[in-house]
Amino acid sequence: MDSILPLILIIISAYLAYWFGKRAYLKQKSNEECRSTYLDEGIEALRKELAENHSNFTWNWSMALTLLKHVRDWKKEGFQVKPEDITDNFVTYRPTTLGLNYFDKVEKLIGDDIVTKWSFTAFADLNLASFFFNLDLAVSVRKFLQDPENAPADGKTISKTFVETLEEHRKKIERHLKLIEYLGELSNHIRFKQISYEVLSKVKEDKEVKEIVKNMKSDFINIEKEIDV
Repeated sequence: MDSILPLILIIISAYLAYWFGKRAYLKQKSNEECRSTYLDEGIEALRKELAENHSNFTWNWSMALTLLKHVRDWKKEGFQVKPEDITDNFVTYRPTTLGLNYFDKVEKLIGDDIVTKWSFTAFADLNLASFFFNLDLAVSVRKFLQDPENAPADGKTISKTFVETLEEHRKKIERHLKLIEYLGELSNHIRFKQISYEVLSKVKEDKEVKEIVKNMKSDFINIEKEIDV
């Protein structure tokens, strides 16, 4: 009997080690899955979407300024751009995530739809800017370059008009940079808190999260006022 007892203790110890190890592994895997679902595929996916499209707008904006400079100074410089090359220079806005399914995840996480409301306003402004670059500006400039002598307006007038509209779009798009910043703050804070399914429902009660949501609402109210003007 005395010789069997140590063997039993070894077996029990091995089983407990296996059981606790498996439990720790499953918990870690569950936590990683939770972070992936609500941070990587939620907040971070949306932040990346907004940041990439803002970067595309900045590219289009810089290309448009260069193009309009050539239109303004075409008599001095000659044509630096071919009409058929204009459209190819602009990046078209397209959401990269079909269904934009990150909104439900973000709303569940922070307990509010402010991110959804603000994002749709941002996407609407990005879409309008894309139409401006690829249709209004590109078509008008292409027609001008094809026959500048018979255009309805001279190069300086066309350039001035479009630069003014371009500035209006820039102001609209840049007001959404704060949303990208807020999403980054949320992601960093929640990731640091070691989010898991067990505490998922408590995230929206976190003091820092509530403060960020409060600030987002305050800033978005100002954007809504600009829209209503």
